[in-house]
Amino acid sequence: MLLVDAMESRLGSVETWPTSILTIIFAFDPHMQNAISKLETVIAFFFGNCVPLQMACQLFSACSGHPLVLVEDQFHSLYEFWSRPCGNKYCYYYNMWEGRYKYIDGSDVYSFSSITPKTGFKGTGFPTIIRSILRSVCQMELKEESD
Repeated sequence: MLLVDAMESRLGSVETWPTSILTIIFAFDPHMQNAISKLETVIAFFFGNCVPLQMACQLFSACSGHPLVLVEDQFHSLYEFWSRPCGNKYCYYYNMWEGRYKYIDGSDVYSFSSITPKTGFKGTGFPTIIRSILRSVCQMELKEESD
């Protein structure tokens, strides 16, 4: 199965994702200010929306150009932490299917209950570049996790 097709079957069209998430995914620079917190935001988005770890890593790496081996380490540590019963559950994400912000543990973020994020490529400031990157990423196969 193609990587983008697999991802869109879980989260809907990439065009409908929050602009803030798209901006981080397509313009991620590990040297930028707040890089760790921005990366955590993307990881929470994928984790909270039940995107399998390997799929999330592959898409982020393909779209950002960040090396897959580093992405896997960074994503794995938070996926593992949030999966534990005692893991910090107060990180929030935008739930694509419910159309609202939720905490990682599934509870509602009441302070954001009336906030709907901007969606799509246009608000990123570089929609043409995103479409160009996506054209090549759309040709990539999802690599199944190896043992």
